[in-house]
Amino acid sequence: MGQRACKLGNRFRIFPKKVAVFVFGLLLVYYGLSLSYTSKHVKTEQQLKESQEEIVRLSKLYVRDLAEAHGNVDDGPAAFPDTGYDMKKALAVLIDDLSRRVENLGNRIETLERQVVRSSNDTNEEGKMRKSNSDAIISASDLVNDKQDVCPYPSFEDWPYCETKITWMREMWKSDPCYAEWGVDGGNCSILIYLSEQEYWCPPFPWRAKAKAELYDSVSGFQLDFSPLYTMMGDGIYFKWVKSRIERMHSGWVEAANSLSNKFGLAKRRKRKVLILMGLLSDDVGWKIAENAFKGGPLGELVQWSDIISAIYILGHHVTIAKSAAEVREIYSPFLQSASSNCPLKSTPFDIVYSDITGLKMLRKVAGKKFHLLECSLRVIDSFGTEPEFNHPSYAARKKHKTTWGKWNLNPKQFNTMFPHSPDNTFLGFVVEEHRNDTDATDIPKEDIALVYGKRDDFWKEQRQYIDAIHEVVEVHSTVDESKALEHVPSYVHNHGVLPGLELHKLLRRAKIFVGLGFPYEGPAPLEAIANGAVFLNPVFDVPKDSLNTQFFKGKPTLRKLTSQHPYAEMYIGAPHVRMIHTNDLDGVKAIVRDILQAKDEVKPYLPYEYTSAGMLERLSIFLEKQDFCSGSANSSWPPLSALQTKITDQKGTCIETCHAAGLICEPAFFPALNKKSTFASLDVACSEFPDTKPAPEIDYPAFLNDKCFLQSENKLFSCAGRYTEMKQLCPCRDFIPGQVSLCKDCVDF
Repeated sequence: MGQRACKLGNRFRIFPKKVAVFVFGLLLVYYGLSLSYTSKHVKTEQQLKESQEEIVRLSKLYVRDLAEAHGNVDDGPAAFPDTGYDMKKALAVLIDDLSRRVENLGNRIETLERQVVRSSNDTNEEGKMRKSNSDAIISASDLVNDKQDVCPYPSFEDWPYCETKITWMREMWKSDPCYAEWGVDGGNCSILIYLSEQEYWCPPFPWRAKAKAELYDSVSGFQLDFSPLYTMMGDGIYFKWVKSRIERMHSGWVEAANSLSNKFGLAKRRKRKVLILMGLLSDDVGWKIAENAFKGGPLGELVQWSDIISAIYILGHHVTIAKSAAEVREIYSPFLQSASSNCPLKSTPFDIVYSDITGLKMLRKVAGKKFHLLECSLRVIDSFGTEPEFNHPSYAARKKHKTTWGKWNLNPKQFNTMFPHSPDNTFLGFVVEEHRNDTDATDIPKEDIALVYGKRDDFWKEQRQYIDAIHEVVEVHSTVDESKALEHVPSYVHNHGVLPGLELHKLLRRAKIFVGLGFPYEGPAPLEAIANGAVFLNPVFDVPKDSLNTQFFKGKPTLRKLTSQHPYAEMYIGAPHVRMIHTNDLDGVKAIVRDILQAKDEVKPYLPYEYTSAGMLERLSIFLEKQDFCSGSANSSWPPLSALQTKITDQKGTCIETCHAAGLICEPAFFPALNKKSTFASLDVACSEFPDTKPAPEIDYPAFLNDKCFLQSENKLFSCAGRYTEMKQLCPCRDFIPGQVSLCKDCVDF
């Protein structure tokens, strides 16, 4: 009994004074009842029994009311932590004792034991879980020994692994002390709460989710003073280029924040702790990207990182920046050393981690076998994207995909790209730099000059005839790094060297034409040129380039085929801002250049909204608030299912192509909602058989062929882009906001 009292005392969370008043009140009730029974000389045993039951019933009701008044949540073992349920256990002992005393007064009946009322005929465990609490009566001894009230529980229909996990947990919850630390005591309610809220195998209690949401800190407003951010980055070489871009674009960010605030208000957003892990800058890698940024080195990744940092900071979240394995170890070791690999971490230093692949490798090395405990917080900056079939380790091995960048086994939506390559990943994007308020950059007339897109001498290799053809019609300029002698740039080219941001934009403002050489692929520069009113010559690839025929893409985790140097400019912008050219058709090239120069109407600057500061702030704010990769819900809460439009492919097309043909976007978050037998029936697809697909699932399930229907057994293999069978695939499509392809019309809900 002493141990029970100690255990009970450790759980006691109600204010002592209020408990004392309540106990005193119960004693008064008992004393009054005692006198009443003595004076009235209880006539029958039945009357005594009924009176005792009434005492206990009223006392329980009072305890429940008291618990609700203190916790403002439902009572019971499934209630939110720190409410009145533990008090209920303590007071139930007192009530039981009072009940026995009343029984002794009559001295006519034996001790009345109360047991949980359960139907012996009910063999369905799920049915037991769903019985209402009002159907069961719990004795004081049951409560002290943690025999639980019965849990009313949501449907398991969309949670295929829930019952299996419950069965395992009943048998194995003592196998690791961490389960008890999370509140598992072997009872159904504690198991269900743990599996729904910590491991996400089961559906959550809606009212508990609401109570938990109230615990988050809210963002108070935009952070428009960048001084703390600049201090964090310091004055070293590592963040020099990033810092200079952020400083240069500060006024544009402020303007965008004010615009977005007026448009949406952005109230009640959760404040996130965000780690920015830029592994590409680490000395351990030796790429020297920071040092080469001012010498013509690759800037696409640094552009995107700069804008991610700026946007998250402005949106009011807490930002920390790291770049080395030593920093990662210092941050995470205190949280991982004593943690069990079987249970979620009790606390983590960050809610969300934005990292590149190099940073992920650092994090995995530090975390070791506990890396999976951090996975759902990750957001991977991945320029070219990672398709599901490269992400899933066993499937990639079965298809013999060779890649050093894939096999992370994350939710494919955790990979964030620069352009909307595939809806299987998240299009995060970047901001195209503008100087609309700088008269030095805007009041510049157009000239008959062509600026070539290629900062390195080797980009010009084997392009001499193409450049010569352009030179016959128009003056040619460039911004090639001159730290080494130029071998491939013709002598007639006016080379300006590598220019800082504002000077480059002045040159783009002068140029009527921006010339693509075919490489680099999918960089930010063409969008900057178009935003300054230059027409981009976009080279067409007669044979699309992919990881099978192009060295640059070998090992990259995608089978995407590039039909031009810049597919986004080709598909989403087009003429008159983009002109498709064949570099080996020299007469055709000269004709297009003349057509641009002689056009009656000057081509105006154009910038898609999704590449503006406001567009990125809007998109990222929604991602930070709505994207949840830690929840196991099969029914997507975001994007909202109201946006789902189901289409069916032919026997060769992908879901990307099928949705696009209908003017829609494929949305992989909706695949689980389609991956049910009932979906086929609702589409009038007659299925005589659902063959077992677990030994060898395919990337293009759910699908059907004739009367055989196939469900996807691996939730990380759902794919809009993948295609291997000749079945007809069920496709989850949605609408999109013009100029903001990542968002559906029902998605913008702040």
